[in-house]
Amino acid sequence: MRNILFSLLLLPGLALAQPRWIEVDGVGSVDVAPSRATLSAQITALADTPQQAQAEADKVMNRVLSAFDDAGIESARYGTGSLTLGPRYDYRERERVLLGYEARRGVTLDVPVEQVGQWLGRFTELGLTEVGNPVYGVADDAELRRTLLRLALEDGLDKAQVLADRLDGSLGEVLEITEQGGTPVLRNRMMAADATEAGRYQPAQQAQEVRLRIKVELD
Repeated sequence: MRNILFSLLLLPGLALAQPRWIEVDGVGSVDVAPSRATLSAQITALADTPQQAQAEADKVMNRVLSAFDDAGIESARYGTGSLTLGPRYDYRERERVLLGYEARRGVTLDVPVEQVGQWLGRFTELGLTEVGNPVYGVADDAELRRTLLRLALEDGLDKAQVLADRLDGSLGEVLEITEQGGTPVLRNRMMAADATEAGRYQPAQQAQEVRLRIKVELD
């Protein structure tokens, strides 16, 4: 009985001894020039029969694939979408008129930024009827990622120190670090590329960002 009472008397003191910590988010951000671009385009063919429309779309896509082969582009860098095939109608005075059958096939291509203008022009030459705007990005860079993680950690620890000073405490050891989102986030500084010279496309810089959640012991 005396042992139980002694343990109960210690409980308030044990509660006060519970560890304290600060949890903050650290952000690392670096402006980088995009090094890669994803191009997208498609062929839309209209013919009297579904077979003719498909044949026309396939003929154009085969020319595109041959151009990729001639340029030595690996298959991992491009993709050809599935075929979409169906009737196309026009509506005249509440009457539906069949215009023919439409076949659509799309293609995407990953290229270095320096080749954007070249391939946009080639797509049109090869017979693709619709060419989309390039989507710019940054190639995987281990050194850049290390820099982002370091900056995010420094930012988080700086925030934790400010909070610790405000609470008249001091920082102890780092208890836990978790990356938020899993992969770096690209934030565009501008939505479109600048065409400063004929045939030359210079995309705006992008901010690549990493976020860390950091849990630090508070003494």
